[in-house]
Amino acid sequence: MVGKIIAIANEKGGTGKTTVTVNLGAALTIRGMKTLILDLDPQGNSSYMLSRISDDDPAMYSVLANGDVPLSSVIQHSSTENLDIAPSNLHLAGAEIQLASMLGRENTLKRKITQEITRQYDFILIDTSPSLGLLTIML
Repeated sequence: MVGKIIAIANEKGGTGKTTVTVNLGAALTIRGMKTLILDLDPQGNSSYMLSRISDDDPAMYSVLANGDVPLSSVIQHSSTENLDIAPSNLHLAGAEIQLASMLGRENTLKRKITQEITRQYDFILIDTSPSLGLLTIML
C-alpha cells in the first residue's frame, strides 16, 4: 500500500491548519493508521506539539536545502503510537531563499517523499506555512 498524501493549506494565518493536521493525525492513529506529519511551517508549531525539537536538531530545512539529506533521517517518533513527525524550526524560513535559485526546485519535496517513505505510512499529512511561498508551491 502507498500512503495517501494530504496537505492542509491556507495562505492566511490563524485558520487552524496546525490544529487540523495534528488532530487529524491523532484521529487516524486511533483508527490504526500509521501517520507521518511533515511540518513545512517555519514556525514549527506541529513539531513543538509532537516532539522535543531544538533549532540545532536536523529538520525539514536540512532535507530541503541539502540534496544529500534524506527525509527518513529527520523523522522522529511522537509520544502517540503510530504518529511520526518530520519536524521544522525557524531555519526553514531560509530554505525558500536557498531553493529560489535551484533548478527544479518545485519538485524537491516530491523527490524527497520517496516510495520508501510512502510505503511506511498509511497517511502523510503536510502542515504548510501561512503564505503562498515556495514551500507551499512545492506541494
